[in-house]
Amino acid sequence: TSANQALSTLSWTVFAQIGANYAAWQSQVATQASTNASVAAELSTLTASVNGNTASISTNATAISTIQGQLSASYSVTLDANGYITGLQLTNGGAGTGTFAIRADKFTVALPGYAAQPVLTVQNVNGTPTLAFNGAIVADGTVNTNAVAANAITASAMSSGASANSGTASCAVQAGSRTYIKASYAGNDRLLNGPAATLNLVVNGSVYKYQGVPVVTDSGGYANYGGTYFAYGYAVGSAGTISASAYVSGPSGLQAICTIEIVSYAR
Repeated sequence: TSANQALSTLSWTVFAQIGANYAAWQSQVATQASTNASVAAELSTLTASVNGNTASISTNATAISTIQGQLSASYSVTLDANGYITGLQLTNGGAGTGTFAIRADKFTVALPGYAAQPVLTVQNVNGTPTLAFNGAIVADGTVNTNAVAANAITASAMSSGASANSGTASCAVQAGSRTYIKASYAGNDRLLNGPAATLNLVVNGSVYKYQGVPVVTDSGGYANYGGTYFAYGYAVGSAGTISASAYVSGPSGLQAICTIEIVSYAR
């Protein structure tokens, strides 16, 4: 203590050890006041170590005020498991500076009596920490339309199968959504004396659109079937599920694959 400055500290340690294994609690409080600034800080650390494997929890709180009117308050919790660090930090230096930073792999919330639900995880994408949100955590009917960018929500489905019996794709759609369906036939089939062929698109059990498959007959009498596709917009009246399939009619014995794709944009 002097005419311009006063300093006070308090420290204590609790320590237990057997061989190389130990547990400790260390804490220190320091206060300082001067004609220019006042500072108060507290640091506390819990440590447990067995066979060189060490875990620790540190808390650090600091408050600063200066004669120029500068203010700073911070609080942090650091959890260290053999050098792998997680924790949180709160800082406030006045209007516009408040920060709440979290370093963690997962973030969960829980309703009393229920299991915790993961809200998000932090993943490394090309060297950049990226948030991956759990898509099932938002309650139904709680997101307003204006909060969603145009075309931001897309439902899609795709399936393929043999041309005589293609796979069926199903897609949940909302009322008034813009929905597009694409039917494709890979082509490159070859049949002796093969007849004309038609690519058919079936939507919800009925043939919705169809289109001829290009075919060229060579000098040996073989029909060579070329690939083709078409896409159409489908008017969605009410919410539900669209089921669609694609197949080629006319010749039998075609081997090429038919594919169906459905994409729906919620308005």
